[in-house]
Amino acid sequence: MEYSNCKCQATCEDPHSSLGCNNTCAEEEACICRAGFLRKGDQCVPPEECSCFMEDVGVIPNGQVNISTNCTRRCECQSNVLTCEDDYRCSSDATCEERDGLRKCYCNDGYTGDGQNCEVVATDCADIYNANITDSGVYTIKPTNWPGSPFEVYCNMTDGGGWTV
Repeated sequence: MEYSNCKCQATCEDPHSSLGCNNTCAEEEACICRAGFLRKGDQCVPPEECSCFMEDVGVIPNGQVNISTNCTRRCECQSNVLTCEDDYRCSSDATCEERDGLRKCYCNDGYTGDGQNCEVVATDCADIYNANITDSGVYTIKPTNWPGSPFEVYCNMTDGGGWTV
């Protein structure tokens, strides 16, 4: 810190001093952070020790992700740098909701994936073929009464189709 006449300064919560201060200085003297540091409580810290700030959301802690209410925007805070994807969208087989404090796209029952890409969880290749998917290739299945997670198999969709290889 240094002693100066500048009253307003950038903080971890408001790194650009956009919430009413706008980097204007007052005639009063005070302790402020040196250039390259941000105020975090009563300390001056490098920006990488701060969180990110979004005007419509507030503070996003380092390493955390924020998904908009309608799941159309994903923002991530890394080293006080906010990176946003405006093309975040749920699969047509997914629902945008909050579970255990985490809002994101979740695949609907009977589907598996990351929420943006959901695939049918079939019991075998015949289920996939009967869903009018007729291209041979690798698909995810979960056989009836299988206690583990779904897994990938090769499905031969020729010669009548639906053959698990």
